[in-house]
Amino acid sequence: MEPKQTEIVKKHEEEKKEIKHSLRNGLRNGADFIDESFGVYKKHYKTFLSISAVSLVPSILVSVFSEESVYTAVTKTFGLYASIFCGAVMGILFIIISSWSQIALLYSLKEQDKELDPSQAFAFAWHKLISYWWIACLTGFIILGGLMLFFIPGAIFAIWFSFAYYLLIMEDEKGMNALLKSREYVKGHGWAVLWRFIVLYFFNLLFAIPVGILFGGFPAPWSSMLTQNVFSFFVVPFNIVYLFLVYRNLKEVKGEFVFAPHKKTKRVFLVIATVGIILPFVLIGLFALLFPLQASRIFLMMTSM
Repeated sequence: MEPKQTEIVKKHEEEKKEIKHSLRNGLRNGADFIDESFGVYKKHYKTFLSISAVSLVPSILVSVFSEESVYTAVTKTFGLYASIFCGAVMGILFIIISSWSQIALLYSLKEQDKELDPSQAFAFAWHKLISYWWIACLTGFIILGGLMLFFIPGAIFAIWFSFAYYLLIMEDEKGMNALLKSREYVKGHGWAVLWRFIVLYFFNLLFAIPVGILFGGFPAPWSSMLTQNVFSFFVVPFNIVYLFLVYRNLKEVKGEFVFAPHKKTKRVFLVIATVGIILPFVLIGLFALLFPLQASRIFLMMTSM
């Protein structure tokens, strides 16, 4: 074997050893994930941005309608109930299309080697909407229930269940199973996952600052709207790629395992979710009973908006 070939083989073996070592000792660092995310984003940016553009349409409509001057003009022209109806319709469309787009982005990542057309990703995503919303409801209510129980449990649950959507698309895990399997992947790496989230947060901040400066010269209502929508258009796909790479690394570190969630564990989290649904209403009711004057003032302020 020639010296050059020998050197290449040695280098390849060293890289394999480094990968094995990193898998044994935990997750790759945040900078590695950022770097690889750029590579994936650059390779598939046309697909990602095409999908992201679809979710941008209802986002812009909601942003425009939410501006006080626009809402007031619509209310004066068509009446209060018509403006409430328009707002509700746009809100529902926003939820449907943004969820649909996010699932499509996740699926395009799963099938990134096939160079999917965005329409194929959306066709797949449509059939996952109900499962996606069910996971969103479970996650939201469990986290809210945890926050009601001295705050810290809610923060822990948010980290545990952060990859549930990825499990729905990548492994076809649904409902509580997706949440509990996400917890299994994160178990033992909670602090490491949190630090990767912090790295992503600061990366987002670095992008948000120049975008904010760029549109800061526009009139007050429109500068924030432009900043928010331009930021979402470019950065949301990047964030999804980044979290996908963290999920994939966690799966590699975890290795093969038999996932068999206990019914008792599911019941515990369903109880916490129930707390998240009921307790806010109980607290609002108690506040109204104990402080009726303040409660009536808040109600009048909300209804007069």
